[in-house]
Amino acid sequence: MSKNPSITIVAYLKARDGMDQALLHELRKLVHDTQEEAGCIQYILHRSIEAPKDFMIYEIWRDQAALNEHVLQAHYLNFSALAAELLVEPPDVSHMIQVT
Repeated sequence: MSKNPSITIVAYLKARDGMDQALLHELRKLVHDTQEEAGCIQYILHRSIEAPKDFMIYEIWRDQAALNEHVLQAHYLNFSALAAELLVEPPDVSHMIQVT
């Protein structure tokens, strides 16, 4: 295994009733800005077909240092400040590394 393995994150988010379009708008801004970060390999937003209030972000980061830098960025902090009013509950987040 690499000394600094890439980090994969899967984050599930659920909009409050009536907030799904506002959440989608804010998530699109977050995705756009995050994809510009040097350590971001992938940052892809998904929306459930069966439950349109449910979203998932699939992320791959170069390493833990890149992820640590991400959570200090203004766009991440701005989204985090809005999350309580947009989400039913805090995101369900899994951090993973690739194994062979």
